[in-house]
Amino acid sequence: MTITYGIKVGGISSDGESAEYTYLVRGTTDGQTARQTILSNAPASVVTAEGDTLTLNTDGVRAQATDNDDDWEVSAPYTYEEFGQQVTSSFSFDVGSNQQHIFTAINQSKYGATAPDVGNSINVTKKGIEGVDINIPVYTAAERHIVSSSFVTTAYKATLLKLVGSMNASNFKGLNAGEGLLVGASGSSRDDGRWELEYRWAGAPNKTNIDVGNGITVSSKRGWDYLWLMYEDQQDDSYRIVPKPIGAYVSQVYPLENWAALGIGT
Repeated sequence: MTITYGIKVGGISSDGESAEYTYLVRGTTDGQTARQTILSNAPASVVTAEGDTLTLNTDGVRAQATDNDDDWEVSAPYTYEEFGQQVTSSFSFDVGSNQQHIFTAINQSKYGATAPDVGNSINVTKKGIEGVDINIPVYTAAERHIVSSSFVTTAYKATLLKLVGSMNASNFKGLNAGEGLLVGASGSSRDDGRWELEYRWAGAPNKTNIDVGNGITVSSKRGWDYLWLMYEDQQDDSYRIVPKPIGAYVSQVYPLENWAALGIGT
Protein backbone atom coordinates (compact mmCIF):
# COMPACT_ATOMS: atom_id res chain seq x y z
CA MET A 1 0.00 0.00 0.00
CA THR A 2 1.39 3.38 -1.03
CA ILE A 3 1.60 6.02 1.70
CA THR A 4 0.62 9.53 0.70
CA TYR A 5 0.46 12.72 2.73
CA GLY A 6 -0.50 16.36 2.40
CA ILE A 7 -1.49 19.34 4.50
CA LYS A 8 -5.11 19.04 5.60
CA VAL A 9 -7.50 21.73 4.31
CA GLY A 10 -7.41 24.53 6.90
CA GLY A 11 -4.59 22.65 8.61
CA ILE A 12 -2.23 25.61 9.19
CA SER A 13 -2.63 27.73 12.32
CA SER A 14 -0.30 30.39 13.74
CA ASP A 15 -0.31 32.98 16.53
CA GLY A 16 2.91 34.74 15.46
CA GLU A 17 5.01 32.99 18.10
CA SER A 18 4.22 29.40 17.13
CA ALA A 19 2.55 27.49 14.36
CA GLU A 20 1.01 24.08 13.79
CA TYR A 21 0.72 22.21 10.52
CA THR A 22 -1.81 19.34 10.39
CA TYR A 23 -1.17 16.68 7.76
CA LEU A 24 -3.42 13.93 6.45
CA VAL A 25 -1.45 10.70 5.99
CA ARG A 26 -3.08 7.90 4.00
CA GLY A 27 -2.12 4.31 3.26
CA THR A 28 -1.09 2.90 6.66
CA THR A 29 -2.83 1.41 9.67
CA ASP A 30 0.13 2.19 11.95
CA GLY A 31 0.19 5.54 13.75
CA GLN A 32 3.96 5.42 14.31
CA THR A 33 4.51 4.97 10.57
CA ALA A 34 2.26 7.97 9.89
CA ARG A 35 4.19 10.04 12.43
CA GLN A 36 7.55 9.00 10.96
CA THR A 37 6.32 9.92 7.48
CA ILE A 38 5.80 13.52 8.59
CA LEU A 39 9.04 13.61 10.61
CA SER A 40 10.89 12.57 7.45
CA ASN A 41 9.12 14.93 5.08
CA ALA A 42 7.85 18.01 6.92
CA PRO A 43 10.03 21.13 6.53
CA ALA A 44 12.53 21.59 9.37
CA SER A 45 11.55 25.24 9.68
CA VAL A 46 8.92 27.71 8.46
CA VAL A 47 8.86 31.51 8.21
CA THR A 48 5.98 33.51 9.71
CA ALA A 49 4.30 36.49 8.06
CA GLU A 50 6.41 38.68 10.36
CA GLY A 51 9.58 37.15 8.94
CA ASP A 52 10.45 35.06 12.03
CA THR A 53 11.82 31.56 11.57
CA LEU A 54 10.10 28.79 13.53
CA THR A 55 11.67 25.36 13.98
CA LEU A 56 9.88 22.02 13.92
CA ASN A 57 9.46 20.62 17.44
CA THR A 58 10.04 16.97 16.64
CA ASP A 59 9.05 15.86 20.15
CA GLY A 60 5.63 17.42 19.65
CA VAL A 61 4.72 15.62 16.40
CA ARG A 62 1.62 13.54 17.13
CA ALA A 63 -0.50 11.11 15.06
CA GLN A 64 -4.23 10.84 15.69
CA ALA A 65 -6.51 8.18 14.25
CA THR A 66 -9.48 9.09 12.03
CA ASP A 67 -12.67 7.24 11.18
CA ASN A 68 -10.81 5.58 8.31
CA ASP A 69 -8.34 2.93 9.56
CA ASP A 70 -5.88 3.83 6.78
CA ASP A 71 -5.94 7.60 7.47
CA TRP A 72 -4.14 9.57 10.17
CA GLU A 73 -4.04 13.24 11.13
CA VAL A 74 -0.51 14.20 12.14
CA SER A 75 0.13 17.55 13.85
CA ALA A 76 3.55 19.19 13.52
CA PRO A 77 4.23 22.14 15.88
CA TYR A 78 6.78 24.86 15.14
CA THR A 79 8.33 27.19 17.74
CA TYR A 80 11.20 29.64 18.13
CA GLU A 81 14.66 28.11 18.35
CA GLU A 82 16.99 29.35 21.10
CA PHE A 83 20.20 27.89 22.54
CA GLY A 84 19.83 24.96 20.16
CA GLN A 85 16.42 24.04 21.59
CA GLN A 86 12.85 25.01 20.79
CA VAL A 87 12.05 27.73 23.32
CA THR A 88 9.36 30.27 24.08
CA SER A 89 9.67 32.38 27.20
CA SER A 90 7.95 34.88 29.48
CA PHE A 91 9.28 37.07 32.29
CA SER A 92 7.77 38.57 35.44
CA PHE A 93 9.18 40.53 38.36
CA ASP A 94 8.12 42.09 41.64
CA VAL A 95 9.66 44.80 43.80
CA GLY A 96 8.28 44.60 47.30
CA SER A 97 9.55 44.76 50.85
CA ASN A 98 10.47 42.34 53.60
CA GLN A 99 10.98 42.97 57.28
CA GLN A 100 14.56 42.79 58.54
CA HIS A 101 15.97 43.30 62.03
CA ILE A 102 18.99 45.63 62.04
CA PHE A 103 21.33 46.78 64.79
CA THR A 104 23.21 49.59 63.03
CA ALA A 105 21.83 52.81 61.54
CA ILE A 106 23.03 54.39 58.31
CA ASN A 107 23.26 57.68 60.20
CA GLN A 108 22.33 58.63 63.74
CA SER A 109 21.96 61.96 65.54
CA LYS A 110 22.44 62.28 69.31
CA TYR A 111 20.41 64.70 71.43
CA GLY A 112 20.83 65.51 75.11
CA ALA A 113 23.91 66.91 76.79
CA THR A 114 24.47 63.76 78.81
CA ALA A 115 23.47 61.21 76.11
CA PRO A 116 26.26 58.64 75.75
CA ASP A 117 27.90 58.20 72.37
CA VAL A 118 26.75 54.82 71.02
CA GLY A 119 27.89 55.41 67.46
CA ASN A 120 25.40 54.02 64.95
CA SER A 121 24.09 51.27 67.26
CA ILE A 122 20.28 51.24 67.62
CA ASN A 123 18.31 50.82 70.86
CA VAL A 124 21.27 50.38 73.17
CA THR A 125 20.15 49.28 76.65
CA LYS A 126 21.85 47.91 79.74
CA LYS A 127 21.06 44.44 78.39
CA GLY A 128 22.75 45.05 75.05
CA ILE A 129 21.95 46.33 71.55
CA GLU A 130 18.33 45.50 70.75
CA GLY A 131 18.10 46.98 67.24
CA VAL A 132 14.87 47.60 65.32
CA ASP A 133 12.66 46.00 62.64
CA ILE A 134 12.61 47.86 59.31
CA ASN A 135 11.22 47.21 55.83
CA ILE A 136 13.81 46.73 53.11
CA PRO A 137 13.16 46.56 49.34
CA VAL A 138 13.27 43.10 47.80
CA TYR A 139 13.48 42.33 44.08
CA THR A 140 12.21 38.97 42.87
CA ALA A 141 11.92 37.70 39.30
CA ALA A 142 10.73 34.62 37.45
CA GLU A 143 11.30 33.46 33.90
CA ARG A 144 9.34 30.68 32.21
CA HIS A 145 10.54 28.71 29.19
CA ILE A 146 8.95 26.00 27.07
CA VAL A 147 11.68 23.71 25.77
CA SER A 148 12.01 20.42 23.94
CA SER A 149 12.37 17.25 26.00
CA SER A 150 15.98 16.85 24.87
CA PHE A 151 16.84 19.97 26.89
CA VAL A 152 15.76 18.43 30.21
CA THR A 153 18.38 15.74 30.70
CA THR A 154 19.50 14.04 33.92
CA ALA A 155 22.68 16.11 33.75
CA TYR A 156 20.66 19.32 33.43
CA LYS A 157 18.59 18.44 36.51
CA ALA A 158 21.85 17.89 38.40
CA THR A 159 23.00 21.32 37.22
CA LEU A 160 19.84 22.91 38.66
CA LEU A 161 20.45 21.15 41.97
CA LYS A 162 23.93 22.67 42.06
CA LEU A 163 22.85 26.18 41.09
CA VAL A 164 19.79 26.66 43.31
CA GLY A 165 20.91 28.40 46.50
CA SER A 166 23.89 30.09 44.84
CA MET A 167 24.89 33.66 43.99
CA ASN A 168 25.65 34.67 40.40
CA ALA A 169 29.40 34.68 39.76
CA SER A 170 29.00 37.10 36.82
CA ASN A 171 26.42 39.62 35.60
CA PHE A 172 22.97 38.12 35.06
CA LYS A 173 19.92 39.86 33.57
CA GLY A 174 20.69 43.27 35.08
CA LEU A 175 22.21 42.02 38.35
CA ASN A 176 25.90 42.48 39.07
CA ALA A 177 27.94 39.52 40.30
CA GLY A 178 26.90 38.64 43.86
CA GLU A 179 23.55 40.45 43.69
CA GLY A 180 21.46 37.48 42.55
CA LEU A 181 20.33 34.47 44.58
CA LEU A 182 18.75 31.58 42.66
CA VAL A 183 15.87 30.56 44.93
CA GLY A 184 14.25 27.84 42.84
CA ALA A 185 13.66 26.06 39.54
CA SER A 186 10.80 23.77 38.55
CA GLY A 187 9.59 21.91 35.50
CA SER A 188 6.55 20.03 34.24
CA SER A 189 5.96 18.03 31.07
CA ARG A 190 3.29 19.11 28.56
CA ASP A 191 0.90 17.15 26.39
CA ASP A 192 2.85 18.18 23.28
CA GLY A 193 6.02 16.45 24.56
CA ARG A 194 7.80 19.62 25.59
CA TRP A 195 8.68 20.84 29.08
CA GLU A 196 7.66 24.05 30.83
CA LEU A 197 10.46 25.29 33.09
CA GLU A 198 10.39 28.14 35.59
CA TYR A 199 13.42 29.82 37.16
CA ARG A 200 13.11 32.09 40.21
CA TRP A 201 15.70 34.44 41.68
CA ALA A 202 15.95 37.37 44.08
CA GLY A 203 18.15 40.45 43.93
CA ALA A 204 19.93 42.43 46.65
CA PRO A 205 22.36 45.28 45.85
CA ASN A 206 26.07 45.08 46.48
CA LYS A 207 27.27 47.75 48.92
CA THR A 208 30.54 49.59 49.49
CA ASN A 209 31.97 51.82 52.23
CA ILE A 210 29.50 50.80 54.93
CA ASP A 211 30.02 52.87 58.09
CA VAL A 212 29.20 50.68 61.10
CA GLY A 213 30.41 53.16 63.70
CA ASN A 214 33.35 53.49 66.07
CA GLY A 215 35.61 54.36 63.13
CA ILE A 216 34.99 51.06 61.31
CA THR A 217 34.11 51.07 57.59
CA VAL A 218 33.36 47.92 55.61
CA SER A 219 34.86 48.43 52.16
CA SER A 220 32.51 46.06 50.29
CA LYS A 221 29.77 43.49 50.79
CA ARG A 222 28.07 41.46 48.08
CA GLY A 223 24.29 41.50 48.09
CA TRP A 224 23.86 38.09 49.74
CA ASP A 225 26.91 38.09 52.01
CA TYR A 226 26.17 38.40 55.75
CA LEU A 227 27.58 41.37 57.68
CA TRP A 228 27.88 41.05 61.44
CA LEU A 229 29.60 43.01 64.18
CA MET A 230 31.47 42.17 67.35
CA TYR A 231 30.85 44.50 70.29
CA GLU A 232 32.76 45.36 73.43
CA ASP A 233 31.76 47.39 76.45
CA GLN A 234 33.79 50.60 76.39
CA GLN A 235 33.96 53.67 78.59
CA ASP A 236 32.78 56.90 77.01
CA ASP A 237 33.93 60.45 77.76
CA SER A 238 31.54 60.62 80.72
CA TYR A 239 32.98 57.39 82.19
CA ARG A 240 29.87 55.40 81.35
CA ILE A 241 30.09 51.90 79.93
CA VAL A 242 28.45 51.48 76.52
CA PRO A 243 28.77 48.66 73.94
CA LYS A 244 30.62 49.67 70.79
CA PRO A 245 31.63 47.68 67.69
CA ILE A 246 35.26 46.60 67.69
CA GLY A 247 35.13 44.47 64.55
CA ALA A 248 33.07 43.92 61.41
CA TYR A 249 32.90 40.63 59.54
CA VAL A 250 31.58 39.87 56.07
CA SER A 251 30.66 36.19 55.77
CA GLN A 252 30.03 34.45 52.44
CA VAL A 253 27.15 32.08 53.16
CA TYR A 254 26.16 31.17 49.56
CA PRO A 255 28.49 29.72 46.90
CA LEU A 256 29.24 31.63 43.70
CA GLU A 257 28.25 29.71 40.56
CA ASN A 258 28.13 30.29 36.82
CA TRP A 259 24.46 30.85 36.02
CA ALA A 260 25.15 30.66 32.29
CA ALA A 261 24.76 26.91 32.81
CA LEU A 262 21.00 27.51 33.16
CA GLY A 263 20.91 27.95 29.39
CA ILE A 264 18.47 30.89 29.44
CA GLY A 265 20.90 33.67 28.62
CA THR A 266 22.46 36.26 30.88
